[in-house]
Amino acid sequence: MDTIVRPAGSRPHAWDVELSGGGVGQIQQRPGGFLIVPRQPTVLSGIAPGPYASCGAAMAVIADYTRGTCKLVAA
Repeated sequence: MDTIVRPAGSRPHAWDVELSGGGVGQIQQRPGGFLIVPRQPTVLSGIAPGPYASCGAAMAVIADYTRGTCKLVAA
């Protein structure tokens, strides 16, 4: 499944993760790194939350987990 990641509106350190059917979670930047926070229940339920070294690293894990692509798009 292909996902897209876009800035989460008013949250400067968060990105929404979406499929064609809607939101499935967020990537959030925290002091320890970048975390994947799935909405329950969605295709991301069960993914390893991290922390990851970068937003790109978290996106790569999402792409592998969903067996698709994960692309960053502008707001």
